[in-house]
Amino acid sequence: MLYRLHYGVDILGMSSVSHKITTQDAGETLLNFELNQGDLVIADRAYGTLNGVMYCAQTGADYILRLRTNHFAIYDENGDKINILSSIKNLDYEESMDIQGFVKPTGSSGNDNNSDEQIPIRICIRRKSAPDCEKSKKKLLCRKYNKGHKTLSQKTIKFNEYIIVATSLPSTVTTDGVLETYRLRWQIEILFKRLKSILDFGELPKKKEESSLAWLNGKLMVALLIEHFLGTSLFSPEDTYAQKHLERNQVY
Repeated sequence: MLYRLHYGVDILGMSSVSHKITTQDAGETLLNFELNQGDLVIADRAYGTLNGVMYCAQTGADYILRLRTNHFAIYDENGDKINILSSIKNLDYEESMDIQGFVKPTGSSGNDNNSDEQIPIRICIRRKSAPDCEKSKKKLLCRKYNKGHKTLSQKTIKFNEYIIVATSLPSTVTTDGVLETYRLRWQIEILFKRLKSILDFGELPKKKEESSLAWLNGKLMVALLIEHFLGTSLFSPEDTYAQKHLERNQVY
């Protein structure tokens, strides 16, 4: 059986704020995390869904979510669907821009409701450098080849020449500011590499569900203890300000 670790990280403290182990059937979705007003969620393509956007809107959390090629529909002020690739086709290498739009809640069938409810959304885009565009294309072709696919749509190739994120942050946060903040997410990849290598979190030596969950939770406890000790370590014994700050923010 395959299991999935849903792990939320405080990007500034590099410490866990949420964790849950489920079977693979649970899927990757923001609904696996408890969000609150004032939170800022930074997540990759797997979480860049309309359900994720709606969940953030309902909880009052802000978000920066990477969009996939087959992303959800985004509308302009007239109710017409926005074609992002057409809107950014003249963007030069390493240039950035944003698009203001709206999303519509969906019914249980996944189709657009007939309601007039619209939620503002902002799309921030930066075109990669010429070498990075070529690198992205090669990576896509290699991935498709490894999966047994011989063709790759031009839309997919073109879409991956850009970093495209959806956000709820206001225009007072610049486009470049939003995109630079999204880059912090790479620290999560480093954290998971550490979990897999140092803690041997990548392989599951158990077969029964009860034993597997016990083993995974044991490993997770070790990871959380390491995070706690690192987070409460001081760079200097004389750092009394840091000590007072830590005492006010202990988490158990």
